[in-house]
Amino acid sequence: MASVMVRRGHDLGGLLRRIQIEFDGVVVARLKQGESTMLQVSPGPHAFRARLDWLTSAPLELHVEEEAQVTLAVAAGEEVQTFHATFIQPETALELLIVEPGKK
Repeated sequence: MASVMVRRGHDLGGLLRRIQIEFDGVVVARLKQGESTMLQVSPGPHAFRARLDWLTSAPLELHVEEEAQVTLAVAAGEEVQTFHATFIQPETALELLIVEPGKK
């Protein structure tokens, strides 16, 4: 098995709302500001996405190695407050980034 930690910092958007974390299409966590969650995952390819109401991150495809420890960071930054991100391209409003690519 491998582990993936997803953490949410203190961001500007969605101050009082939780960001949902989807793992292979299933919601596995709802994070408030400053919270994190640890997922035990099987090795191989997986898809992650963050969602806040109708706003989402771009899908993050990640190949997880056996016994790897990967860290992801999610945030609703300044972009979430723009007209473009909110109404034109809501799938780009949230940031979901790989912080630690996977140490064994």
